[in-house]
Amino acid sequence: MHEEELLRELPKKLYTGRCRLFVGGLPREITRDELTDLFTPFGDVSETFLSDKGFGFVKMDTRSHAVTAKEELDGKFLHAYNRRIFVRFAIHGATVKLKELPHCVSNEMLYHACRAFGEVERAVVIVDEKGKPTGEGIVEFERKSSATKAIAQINDHVFLMSTNSLPIIAEECNFTDNDDGLPERLVAKTDQLIRDRELGPRMAPDGSFEEYYGRKWKEHYEYERQKRAKIEQELLMARQRLQSEIELAYEEYQTQLLREDMRRHQEELERIEASKFERMQRMGIKGSHQMTSAYHQSFSPQQEIPKPPPHKVCNWNDAQAQVDRLLSENNPTSISADGASSSALPNFGNVEIPPSIRSFLESIKSQTSGSENGRVHPFKGLYYGPPEEIPLPPPSPENEFDVNQNENPHKKRQKILDGHPNSQPPPSPKASTSQLQYPNVPPLKKNNVYQEMQFFR
Repeated sequence: MHEEELLRELPKKLYTGRCRLFVGGLPREITRDELTDLFTPFGDVSETFLSDKGFGFVKMDTRSHAVTAKEELDGKFLHAYNRRIFVRFAIHGATVKLKELPHCVSNEMLYHACRAFGEVERAVVIVDEKGKPTGEGIVEFERKSSATKAIAQINDHVFLMSTNSLPIIAEECNFTDNDDGLPERLVAKTDQLIRDRELGPRMAPDGSFEEYYGRKWKEHYEYERQKRAKIEQELLMARQRLQSEIELAYEEYQTQLLREDMRRHQEELERIEASKFERMQRMGIKGSHQMTSAYHQSFSPQQEIPKPPPHKVCNWNDAQAQVDRLLSENNPTSISADGASSSALPNFGNVEIPPSIRSFLESIKSQTSGSENGRVHPFKGLYYGPPEEIPLPPPSPENEFDVNQNENPHKKRQKILDGHPNSQPPPSPKASTSQLQYPNVPPLKKNNVYQEMQFFR
């Protein structure tokens, strides 16, 4: 139900059941026209019913006109017939009382909801003195048959008006008149009434018979009140337990619906994927045949280029032998990236040695010739010593360079290698490893990559 429809003002209807008046004390000789003329000065009269038992019904156009006619004609004395009449609002026979209404239900919502059973004249949600809904409402239909239909369908089925699963209960509305009450002139003067009125209002004397049994009745009233309160408390707790069970069951129901929805989506997804795979297979077989024929007609087969071998650590002896082999040949020779011969890597490709590189290799050969343990640095020159261990010259105490202990040791080695004037000459190439023992100078190991990098820097 849209909010715009609920906020729309309800139509105001004329000649409804709330405008119907009951007229009692009429003489039997009065006619319908005389009764109509009696109420015409206060508003339009649509219906007039007259009974031979001395009463009748009159329906006015609006509620306000009916109220005015009631106030003016109630207790009026008809001199022509020497009778006094009284006027009351008639009981609306097409009124239905609804219970267990949710707190979110308003008058407009109740009006539109009950129109499914018949034309509705008025729908009201009963509230307390603070304006809060009490969970009860009154719906007035135009016809008695509509009210009967509403009561039957609501009680036989589960009629809900919100997300709350609490069903609504419908019953006939018991009319109570709390405006006029019971005037004395309308009380029937019977013998029982006369006997009951022999003693008027009074307070029972202490210790009397009436006072004793009056206390008994009060104790019984208190017992009924406590019993009723206890029963109401038990009923309220039972309602709360049932509400909790319903909430848990509703959550489980929603979870089951989500599972079923996910299962349907999964089945639909699998169906779509299967259909897509089938179409791709059909298109793939046809397309691959066409592409293969076009490929053979237009292009030559692609040649795969092999990846270069992983990097290897160069051995000085192997490098020296490789240099000798390269320089001994007259024709240009191939050399691989890792120093191996071209025969070892036939698929890597051949590289022609330029003249500049050939001259560089000849210079290396001339420097390393006649030394078995010599090592050549491309930029620093020839160094002696075995490949496993390269010692440094011993420090000289009288040299200021050696006495300065705060200087960076890497710079010290660099100065020694660069030919510092205070440094001592390198040992003889024929000296053995045992003779090259220098104190306070740690040997430089070959396996320490960081130290060797600092050494050549």
